[in-house]
Amino acid sequence: MSAPHTLARNALWEVRLLFLMRVLRMWAFGSTGVILAVYLHAVGLSDDRIGLLLSLTLVGDAALSLLLTGKYCWYQISHHM
Repeated sequence: MSAPHTLARNALWEVRLLFLMRVLRMWAFGSTGVILAVYLHAVGLSDDRIGLLLSLTLVGDAALSLLLTGKYCWYQISHHM
């Protein structure tokens, strides 16, 4: 059986690793948005259209996330009461 301090150290390592992975994921998503905007500008799309496209993408992502998590939360509430 592991000592409590060993478990705490392992948990701390896992938390740090999880945080690092989240930072890398956020960086990758941010980079993709910038690269997409630069590409769309290079192929001749106007700045207004690029802004509209990226804004609608963000709104769609947020709506889909709310829809999916809302259904999951409703399922959890209704089946565990």
